[in-house]
Amino acid sequence: MEIEALKNRWVELEKKLEQNKSLNERFIKEMIDRRAGKIDTAINRLLFRDIYALVFMLVMFACLLVCFTYILRAKVILCFGI
Repeated sequence: MEIEALKNRWVELEKKLEQNKSLNERFIKEMIDRRAGKIDTAINRLLFRDIYALVFMLVMFACLLVCFTYILRAKVILCFGI
């Protein structure tokens, strides 16, 4: 009778262990998914900042180009008296 009780107890513990294993796997998957979501948002923020910086630099470059051509024309006008 004692062996049967041990076998039954062993089966119960094995079922519990299997339940814990599946529960742990689900928790791990959820944690990975949450972490992946955070990483995606961080990457998106960095990309937005890079795009914003690129647009800002292009606008500044255009402004400098306009100013440079204006100054160059002013020097030409002063040199030739046009």
